[in-house]
This record gives sequence, C-alpha cells and structure tokens, in this order.
Amino acid sequence: MNHKKWKFNTFLLALLIALLVGMSMPAAGDSSATTAQRDTALHKLHSLLLDLAQTNSDQMVPVIIQAQNSMDTLFSSINWADSVVTGELGFINAVSAVVPARDLLTIANSPAVKWISPDGPMVNTAVSAAVTIETVRDEFGTVSYENNDGSQNWAGGWMENDPESYNSSASTGQVQITGGQLSLDDYPDTGAQPSAARRVDLSNAQNATLSFHFATTAGVDKSDAVAVEVSYDGVSFSHLETFTGIEGSSSGSRTYDISGFRTATTTIRFRVSNMYGASSEQFLVDDVQIAYSVETASGTTPVPAPQTNPVFVTWSSEFGVSTKNNDWSNMQNILSPNGMRPDGLYGAGGKGKAAFAGFSASVTPGYQIGKVELLLSAYARRQIEDRKVKIKVYKGGSKQGEFELDSEIFDNYIGVGRAGVIAVDLTSSHNWQWGDFHNGLEIQIEHKGFKDKDNEYVEYDGIGLQVTAKAGEDDSLDGINSIEKLSREAFDISNLSQAFPFAVHAPETWNEAPAYLQGQKIAVAIVDSGVGDKIEDLNGRRVVNVNFNHSKQDGLDQYGHGTFVASILAGDGHQSKGEFTGIAPKVGLVNVRVSDDQGMSTEGDVLQALQWIFKHHENTNIRVVNLSLNSAVSQSYHTSPLAAGVEMLWLKGIVVVVSAGNNGSANLYPPANSPRVITVGAADDRGTPGLGDDVVAPFSAWGVDESGNVKPDLVAPGTNIIAYVPGNGKLEMGRRHKENAIDDKYFRMSGTSMSAPIVSGAVAMLLQDEPTLTPDQVKFRLKATANKSWPGYDPARAGVGYLDIYAAVHGTSLDNANQGLVPSELLRPVIAQMLGDGFLADSGFTWGSVNWNSVNWNSVNWNSVTWSSGFTWGSVNWNSVNWNSVNWNSVNWNSDFWDGSYFTTQSLRDRMAQPIPLPSDDVEEEEEIIQIFLPAIQVGNSQ
Repeated sequence: MNHKKWKFNTFLLALLIALLVGMSMPAAGDSSATTAQRDTALHKLHSLLLDLAQTNSDQMVPVIIQAQNSMDTLFSSINWADSVVTGELGFINAVSAVVPARDLLTIANSPAVKWISPDGPMVNTAVSAAVTIETVRDEFGTVSYENNDGSQNWAGGWMENDPESYNSSASTGQVQITGGQLSLDDYPDTGAQPSAARRVDLSNAQNATLSFHFATTAGVDKSDAVAVEVSYDGVSFSHLETFTGIEGSSSGSRTYDISGFRTATTTIRFRVSNMYGASSEQFLVDDVQIAYSVETASGTTPVPAPQTNPVFVTWSSEFGVSTKNNDWSNMQNILSPNGMRPDGLYGAGGKGKAAFAGFSASVTPGYQIGKVELLLSAYARRQIEDRKVKIKVYKGGSKQGEFELDSEIFDNYIGVGRAGVIAVDLTSSHNWQWGDFHNGLEIQIEHKGFKDKDNEYVEYDGIGLQVTAKAGEDDSLDGINSIEKLSREAFDISNLSQAFPFAVHAPETWNEAPAYLQGQKIAVAIVDSGVGDKIEDLNGRRVVNVNFNHSKQDGLDQYGHGTFVASILAGDGHQSKGEFTGIAPKVGLVNVRVSDDQGMSTEGDVLQALQWIFKHHENTNIRVVNLSLNSAVSQSYHTSPLAAGVEMLWLKGIVVVVSAGNNGSANLYPPANSPRVITVGAADDRGTPGLGDDVVAPFSAWGVDESGNVKPDLVAPGTNIIAYVPGNGKLEMGRRHKENAIDDKYFRMSGTSMSAPIVSGAVAMLLQDEPTLTPDQVKFRLKATANKSWPGYDPARAGVGYLDIYAAVHGTSLDNANQGLVPSELLRPVIAQMLGDGFLADSGFTWGSVNWNSVNWNSVNWNSVTWSSGFTWGSVNWNSVNWNSVNWNSVNWNSDFWDGSYFTTQSLRDRMAQPIPLPSDDVEEEEEIIQIFLPAIQVGNSQ
C-alpha cells in the first residue's frame, strides 16, 4: 500500500492538556462507540486514550499501534484515510502514527491490533531549574501531629476523628503516633470510623503524587478494612483504595497520582472503614509524602518545521596525510580549539598544497547523501589573475576525484572586510556514502602558479563540507566496526578533583596492571540530545553520529544534555589536565540523537533509535546503551512500547542502562520500570571520595516493578557532577541555567541522568575485561558486588546498594539475573516469529509458563523480525504541520530540579589528601533478598 507518511517530531502537547481536561469532563456521548467497542478497547487501549476518545473526538493524537500478528495485516485492516503513519517499528511489530481520537475505538477493535499507547513525550533526567520538585512529608519521628519532614510544610497538622477520644493528643486514643508510625484502629468498637486527615496547598503544583508505607499487625483478619481517600476541599472525599482481605502481619507501599485534586485545600485521609475492633488489630502508616512539581521558568518555544531533506555542515578539525609536501605552514593558525571552522582566525595559503581531514557525518537513517559542497571560509589579499586552485578528494588514501577552479572565484572576496563562505560542488567526484566519513576522508587544496612575492595569498578561516541528504538507503556503515586502538597504560589521576570516580573505585580499576581497564574497544550508544562536534575529551573515540530527531538536520547537540552525559561516561580529562575525567576515559561512543534543541523528543523517536541499534550494534560494536531519559506517560512494562524496545535489545545481547527518574517518589516511568534492564538511582556523594556521608539523593525515583523487584537496581553518584561541555553558554541548557556554568567549557548538573552513564561506563569496563558476559550476567555481577555498607544505605530507595566497579571486575560469578522473568506481553508476536511459527500454537500455552532462561537467544532467527522497507522521511509533508496550534507552554519538558549548593574543587583536593583504600577482596557474591509483600501500584497502568 502507498501510505501517507507524516511526522509530528515535537509531540503535540495539546494531547496532554486534552487528557487532563477530558478526565474532568463528562463523556461526550460518542454515538458511534458501542458498549461492546468500549469493552474491547479497555483491553487494547491505554486508559488516557480511552478517555480522550470519548471526550475530545476531533483531537489528532500521536500513538504507537502494535500489530497482533503481521505488519501487513495491520496496514490492510485499518482505514488510514484520516490517519498518517509516522514511523515503522518492525523490531517490536508496531508503527507510530497520528490518528483522530474519534477513530481510536474503531482501530482498537480491529483483530489486527494488539495494543495502542500514546506516543508520549520524553523527559531527560537531568536536574533543571524549569521545574522544582517539592515534597510535604511526615516520617512520624516525634509524637506530634505537626511533623514537617519534607522540603515544604503541610497546611496544618493531622486532623483526627477519634470517636473514643475526640481532640485527644497524638499519644492516646484510636488514632495516635506510636513506634514511629501513625496507628489506626477501632478498639474498643465505637460504632464509628476513626480517621486521620492532613491538608496541603497544591494550588501552584503541576502534578502531585501521594506515597506511603503501611503495615498490619498480627491480629488483622480479612474483614478488617482501611480506606485511603483524597479531597479537593477537605469535605467531599474520593476513594483511592481500600486495604482489606489481609490476614495477619503484612507490609508494603503505595503510590497514587492525585494530580486531579490540586487545590489550596487538597486533603488526604486514612479511615477505618470496617472492624479493626480487637486489641491486636492495627493499621500502621509511615513516610507519608506528597511530591509535586512547581514551574519556575517559562515554557519552551515552538521549533519551526524543518527542510524536506536534512542538511548538515562539518568543518575540518585536523590536517590530512594525502600530501607529503605541505608548505602552508601559516595554515596552522586556523587550528583553533574548535577546529577549522569560521572563528576569525585566518591562516595564509600561498603556493603549495595542504590536505584537511577530521570531517564527521551526521547520518539520518532512511537517507543517503545527495549533494556535497566544499565550503571555503576565506578571502584573498588581492585580485589573483590566471592562477589555478585544485581540489582533490581522497578516501582511504586513494584519490576519488579532482576539480580545477579559476582564481576568479575569489574576485568577490578581496580584503578581510569581504570575507565569506565560497561553496564548491564536489558531488560528482565519486559515489558519496556515509561510510566515506569513517574511511579516511580528506580534501586536498593546491594553489598552482601563485607568487608569494606578489602577495598572492588566500586567507582561509575554515574548510568545511555541507552535505544535503536525499531519501534512500545507504548500508555503507555496515562495515564500520572499529574503535581506535588506544593504549593500555596507567591513567594519571594526580589532578582528578571530583569525588564520584573515587566513590565507585574507578581509578583503582583504571590503573591496575596489566589490564588497565578504561573502556578500550567497547562502544556505548548515547541515546540523547546528541553529542557536540569537536569535543576534544572524546576525540578519536566516536564511532558514528546518527540523527533521529527530524526537526533538526544533524546529530550535533544544541541542547547540552547529551554532551554532558557523554563527557561523564567517556571524557578523558585532556582539556582540564585530568581534573574533570569521565568514568571510562577510553570507551568508544555512538552518538544517537533523539532530542531537539529544546531537549524534546517522543517515544517514537527513541524507538526508532533503539531499532537502529538493534540492527547495527554488531557493525558498530555497541555493547551498552545509555538512556538518561524517561517517558512522561505512566504505563505497565507489559504495555509500554519503550519497555518492549529495551527488552529486545537486552535479549539480543546489549546491556541497557536507564536512569530512574527525578520525581523523588515511588513512581517509575518507562523504561525505568522494566524489570529486565539496569535501572540506576542517584546518590549524593557530598563531594567526598568516601561513602561515610553519602545518602540517596532526595530527587531520585524509586519503587517496586511489576515482577516484585526493587527499583532502582543500584545507585551511583548523581549530584553536583562537573563535566566538559564546551561553548555551554551558546547551548539551550546553558542559556537557561547560566548559574551552573563553571566556565565556558565546564558545567555542573545533578540528576539520575548523571548516575546512569557512570554505570554504563562500569559495564563497558566489565565487558572489556570479560567480553563473553551476557547482559543477565553483567546485571547479576553489578548487583552482587554493590556496596551496602554505607550509613545512608536505604534498600527501598537504593536497590542492592552503591556501584563498586573494582569489586565488579574482580568478581567471579557467572550467575544470571532476571531468572524466571516473563518477557513483555508486547513481544509475544515478535518472539513467535523468531522462535518459529509453532511456538505459540498450543492452545494451552501461557506466556508465563515458558522457561525463558533456557532459550538460547544467540541461536534465535533475529532476521525474521519485520523490518521497514522503503519508508523514507523525504516524503513527509512537513509544511502541513500546524505548528502554531501546539500549546508549547502547557507542558514542562523537564522533570528537573536544581540544588543550588556545590563544592569547590580545591576543597575536594584537601579532602583527598589521605590515600584512598582499595576495597576488600572479600566480596559478597550473593544478592540481598528483599521481601516485599504488596508491590507498589503505579497509577495509570492499563493492565
């Protein structure tokens, strides 16, 4: 079929506004939607979309639709007349699309459809001043109804309704604080319902989440019941959950989204709704918290529609080797720290020739190179007559083509006041491919007949290439699998001034002979806002740049988040003379850009990137993927396309590391809630190399996934991290948060975004040491060797403990994590294809009954996965997008929070005057088993 293809790259934020409005409105009464349709849709449509379908039928909605069986059946069975396909996601058997809300029920009822979820916005998990996460909290540490343990105060104390002793103190009656917990019972039975309520002002909150821990005592029986309720006015309460059917002692935690009750008088209440009438029956509550975000900066501005064909410019950063008689010695003057790009530093070229190299490509999948132009940023000192300029193109030391230019091309550029950029079309030199940029691409410029004595010079300010892509396929990157061979030698740590490498024992790992594990020969894919060009601390270790954000034309970072993450992971500290060094200073990088200049992207963008990694990881040696971002849409891992995507990578042998999120509560968003991947929380190292004062960062998200596993899996430092982001004042992130710039080259940030690349670097070093480890073995090793022996350790919020790289690489366990874990339900059709047509044919088959650990994934027929064929972005009608209709200020794209404090590098050096002891060789190999009786409920799940 010839499908119209269209891309809302910057997610229609009006969707979320419509969802919030829609949930508070009565159903519009869609006459076309029968009761049977709605019943079917309940099992195949995310609840937010179900609400939207019934309240805002004319809204155009970005969604991800998964096929029940084949993609062909999906395309042929749906009427796409009013819908548009924006991307094909064959590796999870799905497509992204924009559809009218009125058609959602009809599409969901198609037998060809398995599940539909929102193509939701992604949020990076760095800390940003645009939003502050505030909390009101009561830990019941003192016997008082006035405890305030959060960042903000409650709007008053606990209000008890105690029929036995009205207005009694917090230490007596049926409602009281005892043993550091709020206790409720109805003994002796008064015939009434004792309760405790507390108010909070949420009038300025953007969203709000209630969480708490609970326990029941030994005498509790199945008829006892306690209700948890919320109210917008303190008078009329709405039911959240009733705890009943519990027998004996139990414990657990709960999380609820109470964003729909944000007023100045929001009230929560715990109420004994039945029984609890014996002396040994109590319901105990602890750590009651409401976390909410407050916007402190204006929203973002719309991004204009991009050109039809991607265009990018890359400037030379070094001299080439294709000529042996380089006599342009003055050309060295233009080798600035930012490479040979226009910066006002001119170098003279007289007679002679020179070759230029260091060009980098920004690959846009679905496109091939259409046009290549040489850019000469230059001027001539005087008019040059009857002279020739030769341009030669080299690849891998072999000349590809030659062009001869008349000197008259400089006639309009005489004198520095008329300097400009001259474009020369090089397209016809040879059949250009993306792989050229990884095969010794050089441009040689030769001046013939120039007379130095007559001042016949051209002053060059930069030598660049402008590449215009066109729709088509280019597989030349399939042969790119090399990472520059870097030496194995001790790493100089004498100037290292940050605490985080010492906190996780990285320097001991780097400098232990003979391995000198520093990440050599391993590539990590950074799926983020891109990585800046000419980042000196990363030079020579970037395998490829790939761009999946189609609002921009290249893979370079204009926001700043991706460059920061890459520098934490792989910075070698060269520019700071070793002061600010990343965690794996010789690891290779694959830059996979998904976010635009404002840091915005959608789930569909990320899934396109994950699909590219799935296909190309062997050619680029990707062993690890770092995702320092989460979806803004809450969803079960069995229904989240993101969770399915990361799980596909994991099953194919790629370790996926995900940041936990920054909401500071037990609320995990995909893919952090995926039980299979490594979810990383943030620790605050307090600027000291030891763990004696470390705590879990207050913004770090935590919880329990649907398989009963504590998340995050472990923690790593994530506060006040300094990294190399050159030119940060010109990037969007730097412009918004000038106070966090150390200088023009270095920036300071906090968040679980910073913790994830530290773990990704640890994984790279572990795989460098033991390259045959599977993702499950890597995860088990990291968890089994994590450090629990630090005063701030909290197993509910820090998983199995603190990352210890040295202990991990010295561990010997080959055990597997994720034993018995059931794959995402969304992967059923894909796995059925891979394992054979008869795999799911048995009518008695149940998804959870398979011994998944017995499947040899390396022998699976991965080629059976449906791949997109012929889908190109060049056919997208970008001008048809009504960008002005998007309410850009309605949603804060950052889930971030800034801590204004920071440590000085000098003070850290003082603290590090004493030698850092090596960890003990006596490493605990077994994971601590944490028993959770009742897993946390994540509101918004559609299971």
